[in-house]
Amino acid sequence: MKISTKIQHYTLECICNLYDGVQENDTPTEIQLTKEYKSAANILDLLMIDLKKKLLSKSKSKKPFKLSLEYYQSYFLINFISAHGSFFIGILERTLLQQFTEKIHQQL
Repeated sequence: MKISTKIQHYTLECICNLYDGVQENDTPTEIQLTKEYKSAANILDLLMIDLKKKLLSKSKSKKPFKLSLEYYQSYFLINFISAHGSFFIGILERTLLQQFTEKIHQQL
């Protein structure tokens, strides 16, 4: 099942920046050594590669564009954003991420 939504370029940029920031500051914990965590991280890594490609291809676009995600990708992306959304200090970035997750939640 596919989840489709429209997203602004800056919102997608915030998601990619959040992922990059978490990856740089991430210190391994006991939970991160489990198979479940590794498989979820692998799904998120592959999704972020696709999102970064889309970010580069739509870099000149000012209009919202369509983003299609598989159900499981949406689930892991929402959980990632919810867990690490406080990484941003700015209220604009937090608000954009919250609005994006709410749109996806409605479709799940």
